[in-house]
Amino acid sequence: MNWVKQEHFTASASLHGGALVANYPWDGSRDQSKQYYGCPDDKTFRYMASVYSQSHYNMSLSKEFKGGITNGAFWYPIYGGMQDWNYIHGGCFELTLEISDVKWPKAAELPVIWEHNRMSMLNLAASLVKVRHFHRIHFFHWKG
Repeated sequence: MNWVKQEHFTASASLHGGALVANYPWDGSRDQSKQYYGCPDDKTFRYMASVYSQSHYNMSLSKEFKGGITNGAFWYPIYGGMQDWNYIHGGCFELTLEISDVKWPKAAELPVIWEHNRMSMLNLAASLVKVRHFHRIHFFHWKG
């Protein structure tokens, strides 16, 4: 936590397995119910999640998640998660990327998972430069 506060990261991603979706804040609602609960930068987060999903091998084709993206509180509410903490306390735009329907893939499956996600990761990084340049989002802090 101190590291995140010290380095002022612009964006980050947490990689998970068990679903195929790009998840964005908020992860919980005020009344702790399962409902869409957007953060102040909801439009930017939806854009970032969409860039990832649309660049992915098949994430955007999801039948469960429209466009392959979801708001955390709408999917399943949690409290004290990393993406919300990074956004609030670190000024860092974090997505939780569920990159495989398999929760614990075998080592032999990792090269395929990598290939399905590689362009998404590169396009997401490229989109952050574009977002910062064209929209001048004050929340971003570039270190370099």
